[in-house]
Amino acid sequence: MIKYLYPLFFLSSIWNVTAQDKIEFITLKVKKPLQMMDFHCDEVIDLRNDKKSIGFIRKGLSKKKRIADFPDDFENYLKKSIDILLPKKENSIGIILGIRGIDISEYEGHREEIGKCRMQIEICKKEGDIIYSIGYEDIVIKGKGIDVTKGHSKRILKTIEKALTRFRVRDNIYRKGILLDEALAIPKWDLNQVPKKGLYSSLGQLLQQRPFLENGFDVQVILKETHFPQYTLHKEIGNIETPFISDGEDLFIKAELYGGKGYYRKAKYLGKYIYVEDYIPIHQTSTGSMMGSIVGPVGSAIGYALDYNIRSLGYILNTDTGNCYFLDRLNLSALLKEHPDLIEEFEKSNKEPEDVANIIRKLNEKSK
Repeated sequence: MIKYLYPLFFLSSIWNVTAQDKIEFITLKVKKPLQMMDFHCDEVIDLRNDKKSIGFIRKGLSKKKRIADFPDDFENYLKKSIDILLPKKENSIGIILGIRGIDISEYEGHREEIGKCRMQIEICKKEGDIIYSIGYEDIVIKGKGIDVTKGHSKRILKTIEKALTRFRVRDNIYRKGILLDEALAIPKWDLNQVPKKGLYSSLGQLLQQRPFLENGFDVQVILKETHFPQYTLHKEIGNIETPFISDGEDLFIKAELYGGKGYYRKAKYLGKYIYVEDYIPIHQTSTGSMMGSIVGPVGSAIGYALDYNIRSLGYILNTDTGNCYFLDRLNLSALLKEHPDLIEEFEKSNKEPEDVANIIRKLNEKSK
């Protein structure tokens, strides 16, 4: 009997590999051009390190992963779609879009599926035979639903639209820029050092040390409290999102990342986990525990400060995931699950904010 089962097992294994490697094509459907754009796209350049796919989707009841890709040549296919978004006009200026990365993915949320698209784009211009980078965007778009596969086309287009809209607002088409090869060779931010001076519109820009503005701004104190001074950006930048500011000496985090208002707090510790102290936006529950709602760059989360009788606590930004949340005991335990020595040290402490800060400092040391 075994000799008959062996071929069946072999065929089953072949089928599983084939099913997993089957390519699912993502078709882009552009409905209308972007408004008030003064440039068009002359060329799309594929700058990706991995050109095998654009990510993965999950199909069927088993949610088996399948490779995702465009149905035609990467550069030509994107160019055709972008030509609809940015039709060439009489006085429009030509740009080049260098795609450094595109990754679509799907995973299970709390009650729904979550679809995600991340794109990293070098916005360039050409002078003679030389290509200059005049802007860098790292955009993440997410969506929820019962079946998020159908929304990948829309999310991809939204990432492109958001990048182009930011670029138009900044009006950087006339910048000198830097050579594209030099832009690609810029080392990533050393997480333990203060990042390059500038204004950053995304975590991706911060990690790549690519601020959209390097000079001509100032960071000022607007509320000088004993423990948690509030800062503001003294510069007119329109509607550009600016969650991170570096003045060359300190990194400032916009409180909106974790549910605060429009002010900035100074990061206390840098590293894989950027640590900042602030008040928790809390209300007193009927059980006496404190509850805060945090809205971060990747969605919302609820945390419970079960062991604290204070109204202030530390927040961290995980530079790997982009998640920003406050460090109640549950979140801290999850963060330290692979470091029992730090858990033991925290349990023996007074569990005050300074104890939390000390643990994060040591965790960053371990993460170097």
